[in-house]
Amino acid sequence: RFMAFLDAVEKLFEQFPGGNSAAVQILARIAVGVVACTSTGPGECEPLDSARALAKKFFDMPEYKSNPALLHFGLHSFDYPFIDIYPDGLPFADAYPELVNGSVHSLHMASHIFQRNGLFQKAAAADQASVTAADEFALSGALAWQGGEVGELGWKVGGISGYAFAYNAGNLYHSLEYLQYEILQICDAPKAADLSERMDVATFQAVHAAGGEEGAAQKDIGAAWYAATTFSGWSYRMQGRLAQQAVMFRLLGDVGAAESVPAGSFGGSLPLPLAWSDDTEYPNNVYAPQSEAGIWNAVAMHRSLGGKDVAALFKKAATGTGSTVGASATKIWEAACGGEVSGMVGCGDFKVQMAMQRISQAQKHYADAGTWYEANLTEALKKQVASAAALAAGNGQVALDLAREARDLEIEGVKVLLPSSSSVYFIPGDAFHGVIALGLAKAGMSDSSAIYKEARASFLHCLSPQGRPNLAICQLGMARVSEALGKTSDAKKYYGYLLKKWSG
Repeated sequence: RFMAFLDAVEKLFEQFPGGNSAAVQILARIAVGVVACTSTGPGECEPLDSARALAKKFFDMPEYKSNPALLHFGLHSFDYPFIDIYPDGLPFADAYPELVNGSVHSLHMASHIFQRNGLFQKAAAADQASVTAADEFALSGALAWQGGEVGELGWKVGGISGYAFAYNAGNLYHSLEYLQYEILQICDAPKAADLSERMDVATFQAVHAAGGEEGAAQKDIGAAWYAATTFSGWSYRMQGRLAQQAVMFRLLGDVGAAESVPAGSFGGSLPLPLAWSDDTEYPNNVYAPQSEAGIWNAVAMHRSLGGKDVAALFKKAATGTGSTVGASATKIWEAACGGEVSGMVGCGDFKVQMAMQRISQAQKHYADAGTWYEANLTEALKKQVASAAALAAGNGQVALDLAREARDLEIEGVKVLLPSSSSVYFIPGDAFHGVIALGLAKAGMSDSSAIYKEARASFLHCLSPQGRPNLAICQLGMARVSEALGKTSDAKKYYGYLLKKWSG
């Protein structure tokens, strides 16, 4: 049936040759690959292989090269984490923005390929162009009829800056989320925080515009929250990445005050559950569970590790045998902070348990749906939470074992990556494992020589073509582990990569 479909598409191309028909040929093969293939690596999915072959063939033909649809679907065909695939998408990423200088989503598309190649400066430029295009249109006055001028601060339903925050939201905030991730890899934490705050404001506006205003309409907050689920998901993911990277950088050794987040300053207001069914701006069943898993991971990790004396933390864990996730409260009133009952669990421990529970529910959601890439990565987030809690409790061996499991889950996840799986996620498992292993080795954990090598191997895998090339955490990790192993030239090389990012 699939082959018959492709044959019919080819006949249409023969009957109606041209750029759009050529683009449809590529799209048709991508579509068949999505539903028919169980693996997407090179040589493992013929429809995707042929889509890429056609894209390259048409790209080399002047009569097709300037067709935006062909370049767009060509970009999608190369958006896979394999060194034999994604570099060939760079000519498409360079050419496409020149043809679509006012289209929000199209301006963003090149960032997928730039990210895969670790070209975060170019990816950030693409997404900034996308966000700017949306903002320029919103500020043009064309949206004044949609509830108020941009910048208006009226406290009525739909009145906060009008509806300009919602203009082309599915594309605008998708680009904004990617931009923040790229800015984090360029090591500009203050700007990344600014972008996260912009998303928080838009989320508040979305809830308010949907009926969640104060006073009499407060009873409608549930419906308003549901209507704003996609906005909340973007906000959760951006908040989560910001806090996670700050914690990881701190464990590697502070690289600036902007990377330090004191314990208790994040996650004071626990994340509300989102809708996991139906659609708002995006399909809730795909993105909402992932968003909750990410923000809960950040809340728990920050609760366990944020603001701690890093050297003392690792020193205690390197020789300790403490518990894994703290006390086991089973009732909400057993978690009263500062309670007077002897042996009562603290709020921090209870937050970790709440995070484990909610992330487990998200993982089950993906597993039940057969969405195995997200299922694997969500399970890895849970392992990270447990590892961080074990580290905080003084059990270095358990922390290291759980970090290894998180690493392996992520590596296995790539094998089942299918569109439209997320290409922007959270702290990779190999990056997390590298940070934990390096800290324990430096603290003198038994067999530290082997653990140093483990850390180095994880950072190298993270930076490999099938990992996250040029990811900031892993570059800093490679610099730190190389320094610890006496590999001075390697340390200078990786510090040099980071300095180049900071200098622009």
